[in-house]
Amino acid sequence: MNRESLAFSDGSVNLLQPASGLSLKFGKLGFNPLHPQVMEAFDPTPPPWTEQAKHAFSFCCPRCGASSYQAQRVWINRRAPVISEDYRRKWQEFYECDCGQVWWAWSSDRPPSDLINSDQ
Repeated sequence: MNRESLAFSDGSVNLLQPASGLSLKFGKLGFNPLHPQVMEAFDPTPPPWTEQAKHAFSFCCPRCGASSYQAQRVWINRRAPVISEDYRRKWQEFYECDCGQVWWAWSSDRPPSDLINSDQ
């Protein structure tokens, strides 16, 4: 079974099974089972590893093409939203890939999730 997971600084972990579309959230584990360091996704200040990020225009790692679900670390810049032409907010989302590349993309550029049933 192919599983991917994301852990967040509040201690919760999302386990994703892309092939089945299943997403389970577990609280207070404190770490990502695939990557043992705690992710600081919602910390108010940017972590040092985001300083060298490259802008990815296709919402995947610009070096190896890995998706955001495969990131080792995630940080979302929610303190500085940008208002788009249609008055919607968008944020910078920063990712550190397994290949070592740090990249960012706009939240509005995220492709539709295959984890959500589009019939609903």
